[in-house]
Amino acid sequence: MDEIRTIKALWKKHRNEGESLRAFARRYEHPAAVAWLAHKARRKL
Repeated sequence: MDEIRTIKALWKKHRNEGESLRAFARRYEHPAAVAWLAHKARRKL
């Protein structure tokens, strides 16, 4: 689960720079990243 922590940290940085979740996901086409981002997107709806 270490990679999820890394992704969360990266996302925090990108979000601060105003990057969208979708653009972020596209840049990091990593299964764990995609799964976490999908989970996060579902919670927002």
